[in-house]
Amino acid sequence: MMRKADRARSARPGVSWRNRQLPRYAADIRIKIVLPDTPPKIIHARTADLSTGGICVVLPQTVAEDSLAVIGLRYAEHGREELTVWFRARLCHRSGFRRGYEFLDLSVDQKLVLRRMCLALVA
Repeated sequence: MMRKADRARSARPGVSWRNRQLPRYAADIRIKIVLPDTPPKIIHARTADLSTGGICVVLPQTVAEDSLAVIGLRYAEHGREELTVWFRARLCHRSGFRRGYEFLDLSVDQKLVLRRMCLALVA
């Protein structure tokens, strides 16, 4: 049986809670992924969804499971210049062209940026 809080969560458009600790927000954002190859490999990709704990990326290239990456998301607050915020991440899921990355060792500032980005996606 679905709890009242769970029904309220699932009622918001663009937000998915399917068996997750944190909600995922539908997002189509251009990003950069830097893979720690020698030399480092930069991949341009798009997101499918975003949360404060991870990101789903549409990526046709093969990336090894559990591989580390640095992901750059462009962010701009009201009236401020756009900047790229970088996040360390680990590939934890693959399904077709979708790649699920978990953010690692987030700073307080990075958590705040992610929270603001997610809230802006449902506003």
